Amino acid sequence: MKEIILNKDNINIWVSSDVKYAVNRSIKTAKNLGFTSRKINEIAIIVSELSRNIIKYASTGTITVNLITNCNKKGLEVIAEDYGPGIKDINLAMKEGYSSTGTLGMGLSAIKNMSDEFIFDNSRNIGSKFNIIKWL
Repeated sequence: MKEIILNKDNINIWVSSDVKYAVNRSIKTAKNLGFTSRKINEIAIIVSELSRNIIKYASTGTITVNLITNCNKKGLEVIAEDYGPGIKDINLAMKEGYSSTGTLGMGLSAIKNMSDEFIFDNSRNIGSKFNIIKWL
C-alpha cells in the first residue's frame, strides 16, 4: 500500500516557464532522495511531457510531486491533473506515433515505458489525471 511521506510540491502549470520550474523541482527532489542520474533524467522527461501536455491540451493544471513509501521501498510519485477536454480513447493515445495535433506522438508511450507504475484515471467526467511512480 502506497503511503505519502511528504507532499513535496504542488505546482500550477499555466505557461512554459512553469514546465521548467516543475522539471527543476522534480530533479532536485529526485536527487535528494538518491535516484541515479539515469532515473533522474527519466523523471525530468516524465514531468516535462506531462506538464507540456497540460498546457497543450488543457491550458492549465497541476503537477504534484510526492515522496512515497511502500513497505521498505521509497519512491517519487508524479501526479498530473487538469480539467481540459480529457482523453477520449486512452488506448489510441498510448500508441507510439499517434498524435491528435501533428506532433511525433511519443509522449504518453514514452512516459509509460519510463515509469515503474503508470495509472491513468479514467473515472473522471472531465480532464485527465495521471499517477506516475518511480521507485528508488
